[in-house]
Amino acid sequence: MLLDARALPDESTLDADLCIVGAGPAGLTLAHELRDAHLRILLVESGGDAPHPSTEALNEVEAEDSDLEAAIDTRARAIGGSAHRWNVFTGGLGDRVRYVPLTRQDFEARAWFPGSGWPFTRADLEPYYRRAHVICGLPGYGHAPEAYATPRRPLLPLDASRVETSVEWYGSPSVFAQRLPAALRGAAGTVVLNHGTATQLRFDATSTAVSGIEVRTLIGRRHTVRAGRVVLASGGIENARVLLVSTGRHPEGAGNSHGLVGRYYMDHLKFAPAELVLTDGSLFDRTGFYDIHAAGRAVLMGKLRLAASVQASEQLLNAAVRLEPHPPAYVDATGAAWHALLRSVRRRRPTMHAAAGVLRASSGLPRLLRLGSELAVRQRQPIPSLNAGWSKLARPSRHFERFALEMQLELAPRLENRVALGSRRDAFGIPVPAITWRWGEIEHRTWRRTLELLGHEFRCAGLGELRIAEDAPGRLVTPAGDNHPTGTTRMHRDPRCGVVDADGRVHGIENLYVTGSSTFPTSGYANPTLTIVAMAARLADHLRAAPG
Repeated sequence: MLLDARALPDESTLDADLCIVGAGPAGLTLAHELRDAHLRILLVESGGDAPHPSTEALNEVEAEDSDLEAAIDTRARAIGGSAHRWNVFTGGLGDRVRYVPLTRQDFEARAWFPGSGWPFTRADLEPYYRRAHVICGLPGYGHAPEAYATPRRPLLPLDASRVETSVEWYGSPSVFAQRLPAALRGAAGTVVLNHGTATQLRFDATSTAVSGIEVRTLIGRRHTVRAGRVVLASGGIENARVLLVSTGRHPEGAGNSHGLVGRYYMDHLKFAPAELVLTDGSLFDRTGFYDIHAAGRAVLMGKLRLAASVQASEQLLNAAVRLEPHPPAYVDATGAAWHALLRSVRRRRPTMHAAAGVLRASSGLPRLLRLGSELAVRQRQPIPSLNAGWSKLARPSRHFERFALEMQLELAPRLENRVALGSRRDAFGIPVPAITWRWGEIEHRTWRRTLELLGHEFRCAGLGELRIAEDAPGRLVTPAGDNHPTGTTRMHRDPRCGVVDADGRVHGIENLYVTGSSTFPTSGYANPTLTIVAMAARLADHLRAAPG
């Protein structure tokens, strides 16, 4: 059943056994997994079926004291949540989102890595990763690269004890934007309340249990949800903000008796720090495994990362690199000049500078047109993708000269990196989140040493020479982070070290839970969605088994 909070009489009260705040992948998964648990479930979502400027304005953040920029268009207040923002370019394989699990060492406590260690192991989460593959509509399971390599798409001949190939799966965002919402609307006992923003938690007289939540609309109506249990599933930034502003019975914020709500903020950094110049250009024809490609019914891609033993001996964070082929520099320059001109035209501000740039870089136009036209035919789309689907070319080696390396870097959980309450206020008069994240020594050491070690392995294998850019940290592909806010309600058995316990329950509050990436103690390099879905399925099992 679908209800519009704007259409309810002002000061309405809704009752539920379980109230889930947020209808993104985490909240949708949790509600879907509990649809047969004989619970009255109320799923509260700030937006509607699709993002709208009025609700997206509620995503405003401050980042004045941060090395990461503020971003407003990376989160989505709508049923489906961030699935509306997923836009992986696949080179003709349709709209896709990346799914990859955390590695075994990501769950382990590492002596050189303060704050590392989850309260359970990767093996404990393995059944839920399998379930997450089903929920996400992925056709199978498995992350061993040897199972998918073929003679046409072999693995690179690198020392596997030093450098590993990881496998990333790609699925359709329609699972969360369309299929699960449609299923929940028809589920008995489940109500989806849209256009209602959860603005504050309410507590009983003992302050140790949530009695419900306050819900407000942008047209001025206020409602109350009374619930036996409440789960916050509204993302790595918003989960922390809701706890921090819920000061009625907890002056320091709900769950914040040890000052940890909003602390340990992490994301991922994605940047282009180096390029690999191949010894033998024909290798481009044999590296298709590292392109997004179809493998039977599955869509996969390989990345390269240092083996866990190497990370440990070098005391590094996790990181992985993607290989992106590039034509000669003068062809790249032509493409960049045309892109700048077209962008200025789309913005209706064409400039003489952009036009002059096209003329200066005209020497690469014939080769660029040959590459673009062949890609368009092979990918069966008028505007082809260069960084995905390139292995569909008959002979990629005719077009490309080098690989650019795109690195996705894990960030360490540090107390000083945080989400706090800012000075500005949103349309409800609530402080907007203020994000602080600063580079640390371990991040700088990890990216550089990872590249040095990869370069050594490339040379030993006779593949080519790795050239590290002098301004590598400044070559951010995503200046606001990789849209993976993590760690702000971290999980730990000890309430002095974390906000929630191993089941996601907020320490000191018997019926309040949090799910999503905000509970991750560490983030690895991997995109968090598969782990978010697995953790939501795990929480569903706990709530089903635990007394209400």
